[in-house]
Amino acid sequence: MGRTKSVISKRGLTPKEEAFVQEYLMDFDASRAAKAVGYAANCARTRGTKLLSNPKIQAALKVVMNKTAKENELTREKIIEQLKFCALRDFKDFVDEEGNLLPIRKMSKSARCAIDGYKQRTKTFVNDNGEEITTVETELKLVPKAAAIDMGMKHFGGYAAEKHEIKHSVDWDALYDDSSKHGDPLEEQITQIETLAITNNKPQSKKDAHENNR
Repeated sequence: MGRTKSVISKRGLTPKEEAFVQEYLMDFDASRAAKAVGYAANCARTRGTKLLSNPKIQAALKVVMNKTAKENELTREKIIEQLKFCALRDFKDFVDEEGNLLPIRKMSKSARCAIDGYKQRTKTFVNDNGEEITTVETELKLVPKAAAIDMGMKHFGGYAAEKHEIKHSVDWDALYDDSSKHGDPLEEQITQIETLAITNNKPQSKKDAHENNR
């Protein structure tokens, strides 16, 4: 909201108009926004409609909404950035100097993006002085790091191409048995190849050469 307020403050609006724009951007309810900035409930709807028709307010809303849409646009670079946060995260990003888990709001952006969910449990106990103490335990569920690394390796072609070994077995008994009954098929192929080679290499007469060149 701080960055949004900075953008709105440059549009030449009054403090009340700036407040209305910020409230309106929360749920796009002009009546509620008007009441939130101090207008009476019985005229909030009318005041909200009138404020929305103000050219300066319209311009401020357009700038902020365009900026928000651009920031929230899903791009290839943003996806890769999220993958990087999950794959390269460090445990120290989640704890303080004493090793205690940081509140989520105090974690860095890269650490927060690696969180897939969390659970909180409230515990109450009595200390040695008879005081009742309530603590909140937070359990984080992180995006699997190995899976993120694997996705990154595949994206950047980090794996070597797989090699497949093809094995072919020959039933020699069946082959010899077939050859004895029908002649040697391999020998027949060799003879055909040799005959073709001799024919192709045979000197041509002038008449044959002329016919082949036509």
